[in-house]
Amino acid sequence: MHNSVTIKLVVFSVTAGQLDFYLTHGQLPSVTFIPGETLDHRVEDLLKTVSTVQGYVEQLYTFSNPTEGGSDLIVTYFVLLPSKVGILGWATWKNQTDPSVDFNIIRYAVKRLQWKIEYTNLAYSLLPSEFTLSDLQRVYEAILGRALDKRNFRKKILSLKLLKPTGNLKKGIKARPASIYQFLHRSPQIVKIFS
Repeated sequence: MHNSVTIKLVVFSVTAGQLDFYLTHGQLPSVTFIPGETLDHRVEDLLKTVSTVQGYVEQLYTFSNPTEGGSDLIVTYFVLLPSKVGILGWATWKNQTDPSVDFNIIRYAVKRLQWKIEYTNLAYSLLPSEFTLSDLQRVYEAILGRALDKRNFRKKILSLKLLKPTGNLKKGIKARPASIYQFLHRSPQIVKIFS
C-alpha cells in the first residue's frame, strides 16, 4: 500500500567548470502529487518555484521510500538549466556521501546525466545559445568528473557535425580570440560523443 506520491526535481547547472545541483532547505524541490492532475502539470508548477529560465526536463526514475504502514513513491525528474541567475540554494557535486534518500536520488541522477552526455547532444541544454569550444569542453568535464584532452575533444566534436560556427570571435584578455559556435539542433539527439 502506498501512502503518497511525491514529485522531486534534480536541477543541474554548470558554472565555472562545476556541476551544481539545487536544494531548497537542504532538500530537493518537491511537491505532492494531486490525483486528477497530470504529472507534467505538477512538474511544471514545481519548476516555476525554482527558476524562470527554461530548461530540459526528463522523467528520471520512481523510487520507493519505505514508511510505517507502506511506502511513499517518489517520482523524480531531472532538469538541466543553462543558467542559475537569480536562484539561491546551489551546491557543488563532489561525490557527496550523504546517505539520505535525496542524495541517493542525486547520485543516480548524476550517473544518468553522465550516460546521457556521452551518448546524446544534451550538452546544449547547459549552455547559452552561443559558446566557445572551451565552454563546451568545461561542461563535459564538469559532468564526467575528469579532464579531457583538448585536441582530441575538439577534433571529435567538430567531426560529429553538431555545431555551426557563428562567424564571431570571443576576444580573450590573455589568449587569442576564440571562435563562437551554436548547436545545429537544440533538441535531444542520439550521438555517440565518446567512442
